[in-house]
Amino acid sequence: MTPLSLIYQLAKDQGFQLVKVATAQKLAAEKIAYLQWLEKNHHGEMHYLSRDPAKRTDPDKILPGAKSIILVALNYYQDSPDMIKVARYAKAKPDYHTVFEKKLQELQKKLTEHFSSIEAKFYVDYGPLMERPYAAQASMGFIGKNTLLITKEFGSWVVLGEIITTLDLVPEPAEKHGSCGSCRRCLDICPTGALKDNYDLDSNLCISYLTIEYKGSIPVNLRKKIGTWLFGCDLCQEVCPHNSRAKAYSPAQWQDISIQPDLTNTAYLGSLDFLKRILSIATDEEFKSFFANTPFLRAKRTGLIRNACIVAGNLKDASLLPYLKALINDSSLLIKEHAQWAVEELVSVEN
Repeated sequence: MTPLSLIYQLAKDQGFQLVKVATAQKLAAEKIAYLQWLEKNHHGEMHYLSRDPAKRTDPDKILPGAKSIILVALNYYQDSPDMIKVARYAKAKPDYHTVFEKKLQELQKKLTEHFSSIEAKFYVDYGPLMERPYAAQASMGFIGKNTLLITKEFGSWVVLGEIITTLDLVPEPAEKHGSCGSCRRCLDICPTGALKDNYDLDSNLCISYLTIEYKGSIPVNLRKKIGTWLFGCDLCQEVCPHNSRAKAYSPAQWQDISIQPDLTNTAYLGSLDFLKRILSIATDEEFKSFFANTPFLRAKRTGLIRNACIVAGNLKDASLLPYLKALINDSSLLIKEHAQWAVEELVSVEN
């Protein structure tokens, strides 16, 4: 068995559905584009993205002597026709970062057992490496106009991880998997205009960024455009023709880690009862306990309730008024502001 074949087998043994290898070379064009993106402040308040940007396109700055990058992916697609909308990756339990870390840790361990005297460092998507361009270079897929990696097997419904290593591997010959052509469905569907014509994403306008990473007040002119997206957004993926080949993910690929029983019920996550539960969470401790081991923790209590207020205001459901009125007295000024906005939206409908 060749080193490449062995690595593919070891990765498959860990449950990874896609495995590719790229050379750990610098990305010259991508570095220029990335610096221009930062200069336009399209990263919003994700200030960590501007720290040491050279690392993102030069694996040697992350792991001196890096020769290869092993890229792996898991499919997370599931149908989601819900009233309250949650990004599909957040419905796969538990948080995919936890799943990936354990699988990558075990894969790295196996690598060091089979190949002596090598160094390796793994990351999920929180790492400094721009994994999508390397995945495209390795023919795992291509980068679409929605800025996501689009694979032949699962479309863009994949989460990525990587192991940077000093192991010198010869990748398979590059092959082209497809392109967006003249299609612009993802650009046209985006309610806020976050996606630009030149494969650019302005995070300041992105619903996923606004509902997860952004911690401040959602601009009033964007609140109705968010619709009923509580956490994240899948619109640019839902309309992509390449995603017609999506396959439902297998829950068995995610390790079993204890979470609240309600949160294992995907129907509940899209229900009015779920929204009311969020609007009722009184403390940070209660929030952390209820959402333990799930991606929702990233938004924190104030962020998720802020989002829930916007969704409530856009739903125009009078049964939500008592929950919103109670939040006007919350200790968080951010929650108070968004609760007041939602109340005004619902009262205007009643009148």
